[in-house]
This record gives sequence, C-alpha cells and structure tokens, in this order.
Amino acid sequence: MGEEGKHRLSVALLLSLLLTTVLTGCTQVQVENRSLDVQDALALEASPRRHDHNVCVLAIDFEPSLESLSSFADTDDLSLLVAVENLGLETERQVMVRVELRLDNREVTPTLTRVATVDELAPGETKIVRLNGLSGIPIRTEYWLKVRAYPVPSEQDTADNQRIYRIQIGSQSP
Repeated sequence: MGEEGKHRLSVALLLSLLLTTVLTGCTQVQVENRSLDVQDALALEASPRRHDHNVCVLAIDFEPSLESLSSFADTDDLSLLVAVENLGLETERQVMVRVELRLDNREVTPTLTRVATVDELAPGETKIVRLNGLSGIPIRTEYWLKVRAYPVPSEQDTADNQRIYRIQIGSQSP
C-alpha cells in the first residue's frame, strides 16, 4: 500500500477511533460506513495508475460531536464536516459536495439536503467542507446520510466519490 493509501486509511481509522472513544453521557451514537469497507479501500489503493482527475469523499465528522449533544434542541449549532481529497494529478476547481439525510434508506426524497463547493483542491490535498443548518430534523433512532462529491470533468474512477452512512442513536443503559 502506498503512502497515499496509508494516509487515507489512517485518517479513516482515526475518525472511527474518535467516534468510538467519546461515547460517554446519556446517548450512544454509532456511525457505520455502508458503501465502502476495508477490502474495497485496499482494492482502490492497489490501482497501479493515478488518474489526472480523481476526487473522493474521505470521511465525515460532526461538530460538536453527536455524543456531546444532550438533546435534539442542541442541533441548532450542529455542523457536518466532510473531508474531500484530490487523488488526481491536476488541481480541481469548483468541486461540488452534496449531502442528503434520509430517515429511511428507501426514501426517495431526502429529509434534508445541503450542497457546498470546494473552490480549489490541489493534487494530494484534503479540504474540510462545513455544512451548517442541520436543525429541524425529526427525532429518530436511525438516519441514513449520503455524501457525494460530484465527479470533476474527465474523472474516470468515481467509485470513491460517494459514501453512505447509517447513523444509529440510542439510549445508553445506566
């Protein structure tokens, strides 16, 4: 696995570790990446050729963390952070990122949609996109979050442009 693959895997593992180690308080949150597993990530990293144009969704996080929320009223200041990386050899401009939140994975129309743009992303660079305004979401124990970086012009490998996360929220036993 190359340096780029090690970097991506270490960032993903670090975010997973942070999410699991901060599970304190009254609420337990579980975020599962449903579209890309470790075997798929290793297969993508084994690709012998870097493309000129290739962006990917690397990971997500919430600020403040979901575990720190004491009630759903606290979601007024909640932001979703999306890490977008340029794996290609060319600088990309106007990279569009779209986030859709669904209460059920089979829902046709998302409950919440947010779009942001990364103005410029140099080769090998990772930028964090902050999406605000996540309040007003109906209270549920499970959500489905689809995060997508739209393909850039001439991008051939779009397998890593999208991730789907299953977010489960439940009460922790005393």
